Amino acid sequence: NPDVAVHLVLFGGDKDDMTRAYTQFGAIAEHRHYREGRTPAQIWPSKEEFESGRMLEKTDELAAKLKEAMLPYTTIQSEDGEIVRRHPTTVASDQFFRWLTPMVPADKAYRLSAMGLSQKVELRPGDRLIFELLREGRQSRFTLPSWTKAYGATGVPGDISKDGTVRLTVPKNLLTQLSNTYDLELTATLERPIERFQPDQLLIRHLPLFAWFEVTPQNADKDRGPRALRVENLHGRVAPAWTVRATGWMPRNGEKEVAIAPARARLEAYWLDTEPQAKDTLEFAKLTGEERELSVDGVKVTVDRDLTVDKEGYLTVRLTHEPRKPVLVRAKIGGTGSQWALNEDHKFFDKANQYTAVFGPLRAADLNALTLEFYSLDSIKGRAKHATVDLPRAPSLTDQDVLPEPNLKE
Repeated sequence: NPDVAVHLVLFGGDKDDMTRAYTQFGAIAEHRHYREGRTPAQIWPSKEEFESGRMLEKTDELAAKLKEAMLPYTTIQSEDGEIVRRHPTTVASDQFFRWLTPMVPADKAYRLSAMGLSQKVELRPGDRLIFELLREGRQSRFTLPSWTKAYGATGVPGDISKDGTVRLTVPKNLLTQLSNTYDLELTATLERPIERFQPDQLLIRHLPLFAWFEVTPQNADKDRGPRALRVENLHGRVAPAWTVRATGWMPRNGEKEVAIAPARARLEAYWLDTEPQAKDTLEFAKLTGEERELSVDGVKVTVDRDLTVDKEGYLTVRLTHEPRKPVLVRAKIGGTGSQWALNEDHKFFDKANQYTAVFGPLRAADLNALTLEFYSLDSIKGRAKHATVDLPRAPSLTDQDVLPEPNLKE
């Protein structure tokens, strides 16, 4: 099913010549004349550019337009068939990514058409998607590759889960100094690249329902480890990404100076694909201001009686668990999947065997339908996809994050 892209370049004409040219040839650039999957013709400069005062009058401008005209184009349509944008396709050898900017609205489905191929995709808030157009024989298809494949970033440390579906990479391995101590700061990405699927399927980026990270030293003195671990979402990146900060990083075994001889890190990541069954629950409306004891996978858990909701509507839950048996709490409103949409913060205090979770914002009406769900961390990790990276080098005080962050306009 071949496709042909026609380009008409108007160069060096005066205003009257250009006006007559658009009257004579303008119809070839109208999308309504082309069926789905076909590439509409393009006039350079476009009629809109001409009407705003832009004309091709210099040879360097002409050369740039001719180069752009030779690129394959992807047509982006909304669900109702309206043409949203026509966008030049990036050629990998150019080492330059042509991002769609300004961005299109999220939480919508779009249809991409290029080279006779049509594919329905869905965008969600925060998505920065790179689609790769592959051709095998006479068949073409859109894929959603890993960011390292798209950018040709072959030297980034990484691992793949045992089932081959989840890819972990560590594009940043930085040592930071705070007064007399040092922290380890990693960037971690978790992806499920999509390279094989049926053309009539909806192409959408897979995200974990829950992600968990652990950092330990590979070559430090026995029983040494970071004092705390903080994990935060990173936004605006080309892959689902997190900052993983291990406070109080240590030197390698037999050494004393962290700045001179820091230990190498091991990062373990867990990708939870499906929602586990809660091991115990508490209905917020039935709580009476007393401590509650639960059994979560056989682990004794005591929930603090002081469940507070601040003026912004954020609920704080505190509990105590058995040594080295941490648990996780999710907040669910009625029968919805709101536990995956609320803002939340989780703090695990391993040495004290305590845990604090914050959820919100919640409305007053939400509290009557609010259920707290309790899970053992071991059960979550046991059903998750797991990947491990033993970083090949020690962290550096000058390491740079190589995960791209495109500067896009709304």
